[in-house]
Amino acid sequence: MQNAFISLLTVAAIVAPACGAEWLTDLEAAKKQAAAENKAILVDFTGSDWCGYCI
Repeated sequence: MQNAFISLLTVAAIVAPACGAEWLTDLEAAKKQAAAENKAILVDFTGSDWCGYCI
């Protein structure tokens, strides 16, 4: 049982990065693509240049 779990975990670790998501940096393009695919949008706001502690 433990060998099967380790094997499954190894395969998942190898295959998962190959299925990487395509990141968009243009919000308008992301909105159009999400509307076309009937999906939600996840927007990630990161630190700004004015706040060195936030970067």
